[in-house]
Amino acid sequence: MNEASNPLRRTALYLAVVQFLFFTTWIVYVTYLGELLERIGLGRDLLIWFILLDQLVFAVSDTVMGYAADRFERVLGRIGPLIAGVNVVSCLAFALLPLTLELGVGGVAQTVFTLLIVVWIATSSVLRAPPIVLLMKHAARPRAPRLVALTLLGLALGGAVSPYLGLWLKGVDPVVPFMLTGATLLLVTLGMSRMEALSRGQSDTAPDERAMPPFQPRNVVRLLLASLLLGFGFQIHFFLNTKPQFLAYIGAAELVWVLPLFWVGFKLLVFPGAAAARRFGPVETLVVAALVGGLATLGASFADSLGVLIAAQMLAGGAWGVVFMAGISAALGLGTRGREGLVLGLWFTMLSVATLIRGGLVAGGVQVSPAGAGVLDWLPPLLWLAGGLVLIDLALRARRLKTMFMEA
Repeated sequence: MNEASNPLRRTALYLAVVQFLFFTTWIVYVTYLGELLERIGLGRDLLIWFILLDQLVFAVSDTVMGYAADRFERVLGRIGPLIAGVNVVSCLAFALLPLTLELGVGGVAQTVFTLLIVVWIATSSVLRAPPIVLLMKHAARPRAPRLVALTLLGLALGGAVSPYLGLWLKGVDPVVPFMLTGATLLLVTLGMSRMEALSRGQSDTAPDERAMPPFQPRNVVRLLLASLLLGFGFQIHFFLNTKPQFLAYIGAAELVWVLPLFWVGFKLLVFPGAAAARRFGPVETLVVAALVGGLATLGASFADSLGVLIAAQMLAGGAWGVVFMAGISAALGLGTRGREGLVLGLWFTMLSVATLIRGGLVAGGVQVSPAGAGVLDWLPPLLWLAGGLVLIDLALRARRLKTMFMEA
């Protein structure tokens, strides 16, 4: 990789730090949500419904923020001010959440708390699609998979440390972690415009919009459908199946040591996946990752030993890492003629919808139903297989996308 790409790599690593800090705010929020609901008089029973509200807001705001990124780039030629400005509102809303306890128990505290959550979630979407668009506006398409993989290091690290962070936060006054993580994220993202300027200095490597193929909505729909299926399969596997699978072999106290293995696999395979995406194309790489992930989740569901289960979990995590990287790359490739933010925002929306569906199943008691437990074992591999079939169709119809990522 030539010297001109160094600022782009630095920007990608900066975005990885932003993603890690963003992930930690979510861990803090989920850790304390039940306690906060109880202390303002709503009760822990509503926790799942607030999680559903979060994902519903994400589903809308991800698309809105992606579209806004395209518009800002088109009109102002910059996205950094949008990201930094909106994130100020987001971090302030997040930091204020535990302070609603000072309003006492009752309607006022409950209303303010709910409004702050909606504002925080809606504005925090600015840290999902727009930063990646900011980076990729100045990078040639063949560089996209590796740059995306670099940004995903923050997500992988956040997922790996989340069990430990959750344990450490137990018994800590919520004001401290909310203020600390919110302020840290705010300060770091204030440098977004500076990093955009660094990337802009390498605009000679940016893709020529005029040379790109026309926007093809049907192919975008195929990618979004596949992403919804894969995202739903991931949600069922990791959040509903993984703990029971490990509890068949170890005690609950030991889960903290094995749950991060999924994210270790994520980190280990995301860079080989990026190399494959550049060599064979992002959609083709997605197909392989979907099929491998389906087999891995099937192996995890029917593992006959702890060693087999660990291997299956790490392979499933690696497959999800490749899906995440290649999915973002494919969305950027399909979002031609200035629609990168819109398509990428829609892609993130599909992941939010998948989370929303999983939350609905939990609220409906699928985990405590004997019939539901049997279905959950088979859902992830079937969903990933279905997603892979949709992607095969997309690969056959979007051959030009492959050449975009292979051109030097």
